[in-house]
Amino acid sequence: MKPLYKTLISLAVVSAMTGCASTKKVEDNSPQHPTVVLKAKYHLNGLYLPELNGQQVVYTRATQRRLDHDNKFRNLLMRWANSNSGAIANIDDKVSFMLDHDKKQYRECPLAGCSTFSFNFGGTDSDDEAYESYESIGCEVSIVSNDLSVVKTGQKRVISNMPAEEYKVQWQLVLQDPAAKKDTNLVQMSFWTTTPDTQMQQAWQVHRQFQTAYAEHAEDNILIQLLGKEAYMGLAAITGDIEKTGNEQYNDFLQALTIIEGYPLSIKAEWYRDTQSCQEKRRSKKQNSGVDLTAGLGTAARSLLSGVVDQQKERILDEWRKKPLFHYLYDVTEVKEQMIHDSLFMPPVNYMLTDRQ
Repeated sequence: MKPLYKTLISLAVVSAMTGCASTKKVEDNSPQHPTVVLKAKYHLNGLYLPELNGQQVVYTRATQRRLDHDNKFRNLLMRWANSNSGAIANIDDKVSFMLDHDKKQYRECPLAGCSTFSFNFGGTDSDDEAYESYESIGCEVSIVSNDLSVVKTGQKRVISNMPAEEYKVQWQLVLQDPAAKKDTNLVQMSFWTTTPDTQMQQAWQVHRQFQTAYAEHAEDNILIQLLGKEAYMGLAAITGDIEKTGNEQYNDFLQALTIIEGYPLSIKAEWYRDTQSCQEKRRSKKQNSGVDLTAGLGTAARSLLSGVVDQQKERILDEWRKKPLFHYLYDVTEVKEQMIHDSLFMPPVNYMLTDRQ
C-alpha cells in the first residue's frame, strides 16, 4: 500500500493542476460588432432606505441590450444583500435573460422580463401592506395644488471631464382631507447636461433604434402598459436614453421637462413628505415596534425622544426634516462605441439555467 503522505502529496498535486486548468481564461472567438457602451455610477439612500452604492454598464445595439449592475450596501448588516447581476434583452428572439453573476446562474424569460411567483394566492402582497394608500385607510383627500417648475440655473461645472450646465426641477403636490389637514409632497430634481459629442449622438441613435423596437415587441412591459408606447418613448427621451424629438407624445409633466437640453451626465432626485392628513385613521397603524410613523415625522420623533429635554428634541427634529424619504444620484462616467463580442448578449456558457418562463 502506498504510504499515506505520498497519497496526500499526489492528491495535492492533482488538485493544484486541476485548479490551474479550471481558472484558465477561455478565449472568446465569437464575432465582434459595434456596440454603444455606457458606464455610470449611482447612489441611493433615504429616511427608510439603506444606503447603497452601485455601478452600471449598459451595452446597446439596435435589437439587443445588456445591463450589468454591481450593488454594494454601506451598512454592515445589509451586506448580505449585495448583488452583482445582469439583464439581457434580445428583440429578434423575443427573449430576455436575468443573470446572477455571484451564483453563476440565469433565468430565461419573455422579452418584458420574468414574473415573480408568490404563494400569497388572492391576498395582498407585502409591498401593498407596507404602502398605505388613502383608500386602504379609508380617507378621502383632494388636490389643493399641483405645481411644477423647470429652470435653467446658469450654474456650470465639469462632470466626468465634460462641461455641464444645470437645470432644476421642483414639483410640489398638496393634498387635503375633509378636516383641511394637508399632506405636502415635494420632489426636487437636478439635471446636469452637456452638449452631445459625436459618441453621444451615436449613442442616442442606437438607443432610439433599440427602444423603438422594444416598445413594439414588449407590450407586456409594465411601463408600456401604464404609459403607452408614445409616453414610454417620451420618458426615455427625458431621462436622456434617446434624443428628444417632436415625434414623442408627452403628458403635461413630461412636456414641462422638454426645456432641458443636452445629454444628461448627472441626475439627482429627492422626495420630501410632510404628512398631516387623516391622523385619526392613521393612528391605529403602528410601525417599527410600536413607533407610529404614519402621524408624521415630528410625532414619531417625539415618541422616541420622550425622555430627552426639549432643546435636544428640536435639534434632532431639525435633522430629520433635512433628510429626504428618497435620495438618488446617477452619474454617467463614459459613453462611447466599441467593438464587442456577440457572446456578451447571451448567458455565459458556464452559467446554470435555473428557470424558464
